[in-house]
Amino acid sequence: MGEHTLNEPAGNAGQSWKPQTKVAASGIGGALAIIVVWLIASLGVEMPEAVATAIGALITTGVGYLTPQR
Repeated sequence: MGEHTLNEPAGNAGQSWKPQTKVAASGIGGALAIIVVWLIASLGVEMPEAVATAIGALITTGVGYLTPQR
């Protein structure tokens, strides 16, 4: 068996466990989406859970899509 470190997945030489920039940005987008939905709710706007979920999905996808691959 080949040698690998904790920073390199077994069987995937040259790859890293470190998330790609787009993945990290999507995670931040998810947190941003929660804050946006909270702000909207704090203004007294009532929305169905499905709409709040859709807002989250759109923001998360948008941030991931707009972030350049590095």
